[in-house]
Amino acid sequence: MTAHKYNGWTNYATWNIKVWIDNDCHDYGLWYDEALKALDSIPAGKDRLSAGGTNTSSIQHDAALILMKVMETHFDNEFDGQEGSTGWITDLMHHTLDEVNWYEIAESIVNDAWERENSDTWIPAKTPATPKSQYEKPRRHDGHRSRKGGAK
Repeated sequence: MTAHKYNGWTNYATWNIKVWIDNDCHDYGLWYDEALKALDSIPAGKDRLSAGGTNTSSIQHDAALILMKVMETHFDNEFDGQEGSTGWITDLMHHTLDEVNWYEIAESIVNDAWERENSDTWIPAKTPATPKSQYEKPRRHDGHRSRKGGAK
């Protein structure tokens, strides 16, 4: 692959991984938590809200480097050891993963975590689960489910 800008990211491989992370709540939560761990592992990052005169860009950079290494290891090991993890498809996957700018993705997640953790106005998007009854189609008067969503 030739590295060139794609939708504001280093290349398609980087953009694609970031899109998948952002659009999967479990994956985003996992990497967000890893970003917080990376920030907490840096002495000046432990007390993020009262960092005062600390150079926050340096803290974020160091945390992004830590997260980058965790992500690289995770994704490199994703295919290793699995049945059928040899051959041309695996070679292409590893080549594509080698093209990913892991630092750029890690930096984006760390910056997001930093901003959210230091914001007085940000409210986590934790919404209660929708009750099962809201997913059920309305029932007709005779007890059967309506096909058009309304009672007949």
